[in-house]
Amino acid sequence: MFYDKELAFLQRVLSECNIQNNLIFPDEPIKESLDKGLRSLIGGEDSKKSFTDFFPDISPKTVYHLSDVFLMNYIFFQLPRCEKELIFIIGPYLNAEVSHTEIFEQGEKMALSPGSIKQLQIFYSSIPQIKDEHMLFGMINSFSELIFDGNYEISDINIENSVAFIPKHFEEKHENDSGILNFQLMEERYRFENDLIEAVSQGNSHKAELMMARFSTLSFENRVADKLRNLKNYCIIMNTLLRKAAENGGVHPIYLDSVSSEFARQIESVNSLTNIPEFMLNMLRKYCLLVKKHSVKNYSPIVQKAILTIESDIAGNLTLNEMAKLSNISPGYFSALFKKETGKTLTDYVNEKRINRAKHLLRTTTLQVQTVAQHCGILDFHYFCRVFKNSTGKTPTQYRNSVTFD
Repeated sequence: MFYDKELAFLQRVLSECNIQNNLIFPDEPIKESLDKGLRSLIGGEDSKKSFTDFFPDISPKTVYHLSDVFLMNYIFFQLPRCEKELIFIIGPYLNAEVSHTEIFEQGEKMALSPGSIKQLQIFYSSIPQIKDEHMLFGMINSFSELIFDGNYEISDINIENSVAFIPKHFEEKHENDSGILNFQLMEERYRFENDLIEAVSQGNSHKAELMMARFSTLSFENRVADKLRNLKNYCIIMNTLLRKAAENGGVHPIYLDSVSSEFARQIESVNSLTNIPEFMLNMLRKYCLLVKKHSVKNYSPIVQKAILTIESDIAGNLTLNEMAKLSNISPGYFSALFKKETGKTLTDYVNEKRINRAKHLLRTTTLQVQTVAQHCGILDFHYFCRVFKNSTGKTPTQYRNSVTFD
């Protein structure tokens, strides 16, 4: 196909956004992965059903947007110029988080046994949420313009009496408590959590935030009667997991301890269920930022020790000789190794950290400039002012005034 690369790119973008997408032949039996196992939960026997059985009259050059009675959304269309007819399906996804009340109502529509309601809850928690479809349709429209030469239609389908790709006889009573779907979705959730932790350990905030977009409070089991307390407990767990993820990413505990402790205090001050998702997102961003700023994972043990010493005591004696003594090596060898791994001389690196510290103190305190210089480990006031101006283009006083009055 002339659009192979564009299709592969679209699939990759959708996958990065945790939106399921599949290429299927319309006359072949639909795979269970398409509906994430919902048919097996309902207990349908029509496993041989194909896409054509559900949609026999799909038109070419038409993008279909499907919404069903169970709040699921799909987008699908027939790909042109293929050797064999091929359908591209995006979804399922939700437009909003499903409440516990809605889950019980959906369970009643499906005629599920009480034991299967828990599985249904896990099912809904695994479906990504797209609260604003404009970005998604922007991608689809751009792709459709290409493959259909700008000539295509968009058709909305609303299914009132059955779920897409679900056997029609789901209204019958089924005692399907085998837990197979439960296990599958729990495994998927743990894979998602592991991928999220891996993204944080790499400091990849963009990927981590995309993954958090599918966050659902349904993922958290009600272990205590108080719903707010229940979610706070999960925030504590997440704080611990993210801290360990950042540590795996090469962030030293001297940075992690203060951030983790501050989040622990903030968790107890959260007073609304609606604030929990945003609070968790803030934790995610903060830990990713720690990895970006303070990871020493890619440095040798010698340079790691030096960097951590500098960070922990910026006002200390950070000369070349002292840094070399820490690892019992010659100053010349240490200097070459430090420059090779950081791209900076020790003096330039230390001065940069000290100036950053000075700027922070000038912005946030009323300390005299000479006192600020001392807190940054530079006892010669004139030398401090010269280094500061070379770095910022302003004297310390000019910098403080510009921050105050800008």
